[in-house]
Amino acid sequence: MNAYISIVELQSSEGFFNAQALQLVNFNPEGSVLDEKQLCTVAALFILYKNFASSEQEWKLVAKKAQVWLRKSGLKEKWDELAEKL
Repeated sequence: MNAYISIVELQSSEGFFNAQALQLVNFNPEGSVLDEKQLCTVAALFILYKNFASSEQEWKLVAKKAQVWLRKSGLKEKWDELAEKL
């Protein structure tokens, strides 16, 4: 099984990622302006794009769904700019 599959499996049917995504980047969410679902989704996207760019064709629809969910959740900033702060 490809390593990114374990990340993809953390995505809900709605598009956000669950709290296990934060454990993958060893990030403490205290003080974040994002809610937990937004933060987890940003972390998961960061991991996919940073560590699995060569496999993007295989997970790009998952990322698109997550990005749509982030916009619908009210996120105004670009997720990748927020991810750099993780």
